[in-house]
Amino acid sequence: MFNLQKLLEARGHQVIVFAQEDSRNLRAPLGSRFAAAVDFNSGWTGKLAWVGRQLWSWGASRPLARLIEKEQPDIVHCHNIYHQLGPHILKVCKKYHLPVVMTLHDFKLICPNYQLFTQGKICERCRAHHYGQCIKHRCVKNSLAGSWLGALEMYWHQVLFKTYLKNVDRFIAPSRFMLEKMVAWGWPREKFVHLANFVEAGDEEGNIAKQIYALYFGRLSHEKGVDILIKAWAKVVTPAGVQSRLTGVSYGQGTSHTIHAPRLIIAGAGPQEKEYRALIRRLKLTKSVKMVGFKTGAALQKLIQNAAINIIPSRIYENCPLSLLEAGALGTPTLGAAIGGIPELIRPGINGELFAAGNPVDLAAKISELLSQPQRLAAMGVAAGDLTQTYFNSEQHWAGVESVYSALLPEKLKSKF
Repeated sequence: MFNLQKLLEARGHQVIVFAQEDSRNLRAPLGSRFAAAVDFNSGWTGKLAWVGRQLWSWGASRPLARLIEKEQPDIVHCHNIYHQLGPHILKVCKKYHLPVVMTLHDFKLICPNYQLFTQGKICERCRAHHYGQCIKHRCVKNSLAGSWLGALEMYWHQVLFKTYLKNVDRFIAPSRFMLEKMVAWGWPREKFVHLANFVEAGDEEGNIAKQIYALYFGRLSHEKGVDILIKAWAKVVTPAGVQSRLTGVSYGQGTSHTIHAPRLIIAGAGPQEKEYRALIRRLKLTKSVKMVGFKTGAALQKLIQNAAINIIPSRIYENCPLSLLEAGALGTPTLGAAIGGIPELIRPGINGELFAAGNPVDLAAKISELLSQPQRLAAMGVAAGDLTQTYFNSEQHWAGVESVYSALLPEKLKSKF
C-alpha cells in the first residue's frame, strides 16, 4: 500500500489514507479522522465492538463518509479492510458513487481464516459457502467462539448481502494462482485482474562476495514452514550433506575465500519463535543455525544481499511473496516450495529452484546441491536480479494500476491518468 502511494504521488496524484487508529501508524495529516481502534482481546466490550465492526462497520463508516464529503476523491483502493475497518465501508463508497478497487493479499474472501489452511494442512472445505466447516474444525485460532464469528461473518457478507461482490468493481490478484482459485470457487472472472507485486531496484554495490549462508526472512509461524527448513538443515550439515564438499571453494563475484561450513540465518519474529529455538537446540544445530530476530531497512538488505540463497519453505498457498521479489532485486536466488503462487516467480535452474512443499528431505537435497555449486548459484543471482527488474518493477506495476483505474473512472476523469 505504501509503495503504491509513492507511485501515485510521484505522478502528481493526491493520496488520502484512511485506516484504523493505532500507535504504530505513520504520522498522517488526516490521522485524526481515522476509525477508532477495536481490540478483540479487550474483554466482552471489545468483542462486541469487533462484531459490530465486522457486520456493520460501527465506528468506521461515519468517519469515512465525512472524509469523502470533505476531500471528494475520484477512486477508492482498498487493502486488508476486513477486520480493522469492516466491509460495510464498501457500501459507504458506493453511496457516493465511487469506483472501488481492492488488492487481495490473502484468501479472506473465500476462507474465514484467510489462509485455506487449518490444523496444519491445506483446507478447501468451505467451498460452495459451507462455512459451517470453519466451526467444525475450529479454523479461526483453534477457538470455537472465534470460528463461530468467522463463519457468521462469511455468511453475512458472502451469502446474505454479497457485500464484496456487489460493491467492489475490480479485484487485483497479485498471482495467477489466486485469480484462478477465486474463479474456481465461483467468483466472476471479469471482476479480476492479475497484477503482480513489485519492488524497487536493489542498491548496486559492485561485486558482492556472497557468503555461504542460506537465509529465511519473514514471519515465524507454523504455516510459513520454518520448522521444515530447520529439520532439512539438520540433514544438510551431516557428513553426508554439503559441508564435506565446501572447503576451499571460491564463491561469489568478489575475492576468493575459504569456506569452512554452511550456515542458516533466520530473521524474523512470530508466535513460534520459542518453539523454533528449542528445535534448533534439540537437533544440536546451535553452531550452524542463527536466529537474529526481526530485521528491517539496511540491516535486512545486507542480510539478503550477502546470502547465497533465500529459502521460502511455506506450507500454505502463498500469493506473490514480496520476500522472493526483494531477494531477487538484490541478486539473491530463491529456493521455494512448489505451492501457491511461488512457482510463477521461479524459473527452475534460472533464478532459483523449487522443492516439494512440506518435504524436508527434498529441501535438504536441494540445499546441498545448490550450496555445493557456487558458480551456478552466482549465475542464478544475476538472473534473479535481471528478471525482477524486468518483470516486477514500479513502471510495470504503474501501467497495470493505471489501466485498472482508467477503466473504472468516468470519461471526464480519464485524462488524469
